[in-house]
Amino acid sequence: MRAWIVIGIGAVLFAALPAGAATRKYAVLIGNNEGHDPSEALRFAEQDARKMGAVLSDLGGFAPVDVTVLEGGDADGALAALRATEKRLKDQARAGEKTMLLIYYSGHAEGDVLELGRSSLPFSKLSEALRSSAADVRVAFVDSCESGRLIALKGGRRGPAFDIRVTDEINSRGYAIVTSSAGDELSQESAEIRGAVFTHFLVSALRGAGDESGDGRVTLTEAYRYAYARTLARTSRTAAGGQHPMYDFALQGRGEVVLTSTERSGSLLSVTGDAPGRLLVLDAKAESIVAESEVTAGKPALVAVSPGTYVACLVSPDGTVREAVARVEAGGRTDLLARDFASVKLEESVSKGGLFRRETGALTHRIGVGGLWRLFALKGGVASYGATAHYRMELPSGFEPGARLTWTTREDVGLSTGYNDVGLQLGAGWVFGLKLLDLRAALLAGYEHMFEDDRDGKARGTPAFTYLGLVGVELPLGPLYATVEAGVGGRVFKVVGEGTVHRLDVQAVLSLGWRWIE
Repeated sequence: MRAWIVIGIGAVLFAALPAGAATRKYAVLIGNNEGHDPSEALRFAEQDARKMGAVLSDLGGFAPVDVTVLEGGDADGALAALRATEKRLKDQARAGEKTMLLIYYSGHAEGDVLELGRSSLPFSKLSEALRSSAADVRVAFVDSCESGRLIALKGGRRGPAFDIRVTDEINSRGYAIVTSSAGDELSQESAEIRGAVFTHFLVSALRGAGDESGDGRVTLTEAYRYAYARTLARTSRTAAGGQHPMYDFALQGRGEVVLTSTERSGSLLSVTGDAPGRLLVLDAKAESIVAESEVTAGKPALVAVSPGTYVACLVSPDGTVREAVARVEAGGRTDLLARDFASVKLEESVSKGGLFRRETGALTHRIGVGGLWRLFALKGGVASYGATAHYRMELPSGFEPGARLTWTTREDVGLSTGYNDVGLQLGAGWVFGLKLLDLRAALLAGYEHMFEDDRDGKARGTPAFTYLGLVGVELPLGPLYATVEAGVGGRVFKVVGEGTVHRLDVQAVLSLGWRWIE
């Protein structure tokens, strides 16, 4: 399944516990960019796991020693981490302590399994770990293609109506599951935001953007509503279509589940804009988006961050970008006003995002060989056949420069015993990705040498200039692919007694190749 339009998987478990009780919070965060098909690698799943770890440590009250982050592991490793954490939870329960478990998974999924590289983790095992855990309260956020399958059979609901109330002031037990999409939808990741769309807005909500009440605490209800609305709005304009988060819960109690508190970090970035727009908070190198928030003219937008240097970007509805650098001290608040921002040139976003910075990124390389058939290559409407080899490099934008070698031959009953043509062409085209296959269009031009074998045993060579327009269909077959192409062009060369001539050139190509991503 294509999950690069943008795609990731996540699961989060959280607990609401009595205010006066000692609470031990555990997290298992799993990210894997690879799925069963290595050619369909995600870009940001493992990075999203690290982002979740950061926000939980900063604002969620998780001790770093109790947060396990697994990047690029397999299903056995994930299950082992869950079992080890569960053992610690049971030890805490026997000691009479209140506990919380949080699990986050980001990666591929298809059908009823999560894909961790070539291994599979059935949804049922994740669900069992959630429901049977010794933790007092568990909450799961699952960000994956078809993640709604995890709760679809348990009466999960689709849509924004959501009001779970379990207070930190009473004894609470149970679980809640939130998924990024319905059971038949793709979950998307975005090059612009450098992450899975749902996880991006979930993390942004937890860093303060979702605090509707303004009390400095982000509840489960607030986080869900914020992530739901932004995820649907961002994905509704994509080719894959909108993704609708779902939820299921079995919690006992009253009040609110508080996921994060901006007061925990004590370090706040406050931005007051002079017009509506979006606030993007990037790290010091402007390589990773820490959080995103809506900006209302004259009203401060607060983002809880770790102490450090950040790049704040105000993006207006027309795409204009203004930028400011902020230094946030430990336990302090840094205020930026509209006058602190300067306009910057919005550069092309490629590969892994870089909304405001150009960077080279993931390239798709293709190398293949195939059969070549040509018609009207020479005067008289003769046909020839041969072989071709090609190399193409697809950029993240879909632009694809490349080169190909050709050889064709045919027998002749005239003055010669046959013709052999050897050529090299350079060119470029575009790749248009569809659900099951790719469409290609390219223009090529180059040099070809035509060898003619005389009946007296002598060989003569003629140089030629060639050009060709090709269109084709490419069918991915895992790391392999098959391509069918057809093209029309021409050749310009010299003919004895006629001088320079132009001949129509019609071609058909059937090829098989191998592709890899870097």
